[in-house]
Amino acid sequence: MVDGFRLSTALLGSRFGRRLFIMFGLAALLPTAVVFWMTYRTATDDAEQARHAFLREGGKNYALGVYERLQLADRALALADPDALAAGSEAHLAVFFRNVSVAAWPPSPDDRGPAAAQFAAAADTLDRLHVAPGAGAMPTLLRVTGDRVLAGTLDPAFLWGDPSEMSHAMRICMYAGRTRLFCGGHPGTEAGERLVVAGWDLFLRPAFGADDWTAFAVSGPGHSLAHYRGVLVPAAIAVLLLVVLLSSVQIRRVLVPLSDLLRRIQRFEGGKTRLDRQAGEDEFGLLARSFGRMQQRIGRQMDTLRMLSDVDRLIVQGASLQALMDQVAGGMRALSGCRTVCVAVAGGSEAALFVLTHDADATQPMACIDGRVGVPASAEGRWHPVAGLAPGCVRDACQRDGVGVVFVLETAAHPGRVQVVLGFDRRPEEIDGPLLKATKLAEAIPVALAVDEGRRQLVFQARHDPLTLLPNRLATFEAVDAAIEKARRDGTGFAVAFLDLDRFKSINDGLGHASGDALLVAVGERIRDSLLPGDLVGRFGGDEFCVLLAGADTPEAAERAMQRIVDGLSLPVRAAGREFVQRFSAGIAFYPGHGADASTLIRNADVAMYHGKRAGGLALRVFAPEMNDAAQSRLQLEQDLRQAIAEGAIDVHYQPRVDSRDGRIVGAEALARWMHPRSGPVSPGVFIALAEETGLIDDLGELVLRKATGQLAQWTAAGLGLPVVAVNVSSHQLRSRRLADTLRAALDAAGIAPSQLEIEITESMLVRDREAGEHQLQRIRDLGVGIAIDDFGTGYSSLSYLVSLPFDTLKIDRSFVLDLGDGTTPAAAIVRAVVGLTRELGKDVIAEGVEAMAEVDLLAGMGCHTIQGYVYHRPMPADELTALLRARAQG
Repeated sequence: MVDGFRLSTALLGSRFGRRLFIMFGLAALLPTAVVFWMTYRTATDDAEQARHAFLREGGKNYALGVYERLQLADRALALADPDALAAGSEAHLAVFFRNVSVAAWPPSPDDRGPAAAQFAAAADTLDRLHVAPGAGAMPTLLRVTGDRVLAGTLDPAFLWGDPSEMSHAMRICMYAGRTRLFCGGHPGTEAGERLVVAGWDLFLRPAFGADDWTAFAVSGPGHSLAHYRGVLVPAAIAVLLLVVLLSSVQIRRVLVPLSDLLRRIQRFEGGKTRLDRQAGEDEFGLLARSFGRMQQRIGRQMDTLRMLSDVDRLIVQGASLQALMDQVAGGMRALSGCRTVCVAVAGGSEAALFVLTHDADATQPMACIDGRVGVPASAEGRWHPVAGLAPGCVRDACQRDGVGVVFVLETAAHPGRVQVVLGFDRRPEEIDGPLLKATKLAEAIPVALAVDEGRRQLVFQARHDPLTLLPNRLATFEAVDAAIEKARRDGTGFAVAFLDLDRFKSINDGLGHASGDALLVAVGERIRDSLLPGDLVGRFGGDEFCVLLAGADTPEAAERAMQRIVDGLSLPVRAAGREFVQRFSAGIAFYPGHGADASTLIRNADVAMYHGKRAGGLALRVFAPEMNDAAQSRLQLEQDLRQAIAEGAIDVHYQPRVDSRDGRIVGAEALARWMHPRSGPVSPGVFIALAEETGLIDDLGELVLRKATGQLAQWTAAGLGLPVVAVNVSSHQLRSRRLADTLRAALDAAGIAPSQLEIEITESMLVRDREAGEHQLQRIRDLGVGIAIDDFGTGYSSLSYLVSLPFDTLKIDRSFVLDLGDGTTPAAAIVRAVVGLTRELGKDVIAEGVEAMAEVDLLAGMGCHTIQGYVYHRPMPADELTALLRARAQG
């Protein structure tokens, strides 16, 4: 029996553990033994082969060393002087020989000296190496010199070397036939070990006429095999221990989680389960039976989760409160086993009560007023106004089904002050566990209400402008589409008006975006209050509004509706502490004459508004087909201009400035010209105005500046002295606050002096943004670039700004030059005053637009000598001006 599912996790304490240990032992020991045996056999063969090669190499090296020493001794003996040797003066031979003797050659039969004896023993060949028979005999070298023969017995220390310095890893012996000449070294073996022997033959006959010597190297099998044999037994023991360790670890890794899993099953069952282990059953069989018992309980829980999933699905789908209550109450009835379930929901000042009886498939909505059940609610399950939601109301509703005992559970208030009250027709101890599951179902109700509220907020945000809270573009298009469907059914018409506020950009830029936003909110409220029921106003963004005039099917009705909007905005609008009388331009398009869909209607109304805007604002225009053609042409022209600027296809012409006193060219003004690839020349007044409206003026100005400075650099490099080139600057460039940086970059790229460049700024431009203008102009003056005020006298001329603004030149406008007359006109007086003023201020003055010599003479009499106009030169391409400058330089 297993008490509390506590299993033994010892190595051999369970059936599973014993089986696993035996399996690990067989799986590890048998393959290990086979691998060790095969490895040992292979290692033994490899070690012997390697040792034999090592010994052979060692014997070879030793034998070659002996051979070299024999050659050294032989050469020393050949160089020896027999007379000096007899006198004992050849002491250096002692390095090679133990003794050297001299005998007569050929020897006489009676000569019994050592040399003669050795020679006789060497048979009939001279200059050979002789080894006397017997172990330990030292070789003797013989050498015939004239009538004498030398016999040198080699010194063992020289020939064989010092035995103590020989390798301890092997023993080397030198044999001449069966005669052992020398043995040295140590084989490095233990008693009883098998020896490994390798020999090397030393060929002596070619050099010394003697038989071959053989060097034998002897050694044991090596330490590697001995170490291997020493490791074998510990390795076997280690494998066995590893088997015990791994099997123990694996058994515990299986049995510990298994025991924990069985304890969890016990807790899942309430801690009351006691299982008896059956005969032959191991731990896994016990686990299988435990899972079988748990399966039934999990099945019941899955039913609960399925109910919760169905509730969540209804929440996600945005189902009605009635459908949600049907699902929740039905699940609660199934889980609790009650006949009747009541669910009451309260949030804020509203409440709803739903009752599900034992014989009904759907809940019955009821009203709960002052704690009492009232008349049934609507079938849609809407909220009902109440003074409060009391548990007595729930109890009363449940008892209507003939239930005697009602248990009321009042949950805590959820976020958003949503409260749920549950009623059951049984006592809590009778339903116990299922009561908790029923409460879980009820907790989905506040979530559903919160999701529904969030969904409504998201829909509102997606369809309304966040600033004015008016319908946005999407909602406006949908409203126009709905109006089209209605008009098709009824056979009627309506109008769409597109409004754009006049001068809003100047208000937004001058007073800040906060003031502009406040003005937009106030204007939106005024427009909305001016509309009739069924009409709608939406904000498209910026200062653009779209108005759906549902009842305006004629121009007269649309005019009356627009007049109401004008009247609504006629009173000052207060925003951000200021009062504004806001005007607007509007365009109107009618259905079905001006469009059969929302997109076409609104676009055509926008086109009509644009035509009114171009007329100066404060205009109301009704769409006409030709307006659309003009809009399409303008859009195409804008695209072409954008491409021309991007490709650098804007040309620059130059109009020279001439000194009337000597006819010298003292400067030129750079003027943009555009040759359209299909339409031919486009007037500067057209494409420059278009560039300003579409925001392309900055790019256009920078293009003209780069081309003008680059051309001036070419003229300077060619030695064509042109003192200055003037480039016009737009108000957009001045307000961008990047003008000084743009000029510096252009000057650096062209490599010209700043004094060779002059910018022309209109007087009206400076008046509109004087503060920004003064700051920018001062930076430009600091660069060394000249500044000319163009069209002087045509704007808001003020002597005060002439004193404060940094400038170098005033240009008298063409309108004054044309009205000079005979020099007594008011225009002449103004020109005379301007010339005198500039002279007093130390500035230069230029007259532009001069077309006749009479005008040149009048201007010269007033002191103005720099002339720009057709009287001298029209604007010309750079190559024509180059030819003109070169001709004047050569003339």
